[in-house]
Amino acid sequence: MKKFSGLDYLKIDIANHLGLDKQSWDDRIKYIDQHEHELERMIEQAEEPALFYASVKAYRKAQRKEPSGYPISLDATASGSQILACLTCDPQAAELCNVISTGKREDVYTNIYHKMLEKLGGSEKIERDQVKKAVMTSLYGSQAVPKNVFGAGSLYATFLETMNEMMPYVWELNQACLDLWNPKAFSYDWIMPDNFHVHVKVMHPEKEVIHFMDAPYEISYMVNKPTKEGRSISANMVHSIDG
Repeated sequence: MKKFSGLDYLKIDIANHLGLDKQSWDDRIKYIDQHEHELERMIEQAEEPALFYASVKAYRKAQRKEPSGYPISLDATASGSQILACLTCDPQAAELCNVISTGKREDVYTNIYHKMLEKLGGSEKIERDQVKKAVMTSLYGSQAVPKNVFGAGSLYATFLETMNEMMPYVWELNQACLDLWNPKAFSYDWIMPDNFHVHVKVMHPEKEVIHFMDAPYEISYMVNKPTKEGRSISANMVHSIDG
């Protein structure tokens, strides 16, 4: 496992707020080393100017051996995919999203995007952002969003085929969660390893028309009741772990 000093982590944090968060750790540190003399002048080109400014101030304090109390922030490359890969012990999925090191920083959405391009062979045009949107939502049980992205034809079929090939165990769990839906259940409950008891009610929107001052108004509210279909089990399971 690669280990970093406090100064290294501050450099990584500065680079992240600049917009270099998809670079390798070493490249991020190297970039800040190369531009250390002009960091204060780079605020306007940062993706997150306020956070960039705060991290540079903390870095300067650290250089002067002064405590800053500044907490850096790190975002997972794809936390949902990572959790699902761990739950299913899916080695292919784990390599795609950096649970298992491949020697470089992987991007699961770009990897699936390239695989789809390879399968399509130029017959269809797709964008990485489309693939990302479809992957993120499909792993939480959505079929509507991927179909909206790709249509219901051959492109959607290629997406499903690619997901099944590249993340086989994760995809199998995803489908199992859809099959587990109980149309008579009022809630879904499970116990976490730390003994936290998760209790997620099944909520269904209801509408009602009321009259006020001789005018009708439609109001909406949520009711705890069973529903025929539902896709929330996978998302709630992952979020209970992520939280």
